[in-house]
Amino acid sequence: MLPYYNKRAYGNPTLTHKPGWEAFEVLMESAQKIASSIRCKTLEEINFTPGETEANNLALMGTALAAKDNGKKIVISEIEPINV
Repeated sequence: MLPYYNKRAYGNPTLTHKPGWEAFEVLMESAQKIASSIRCKTLEEINFTPGETEANNLALMGTALAAKDNGKKIVISEIEPINV
């Protein structure tokens, strides 16, 4: 990741300027590599999230929707990781 933090693709990939376009290109290259390695049918199967809360919510919602015929409750814990 070090080349991307300070030399290449450091912009916001949703903005229309050169650093943003470079960041978007890196994201698309990464998505293609990931999709290929886990045998996705389309790039739309890959989702990048800005943080762990969004990723956790996406995983929980996907699991709940996939198993909606098995019950109506999800049991979770209030435990959060310790930030050191």
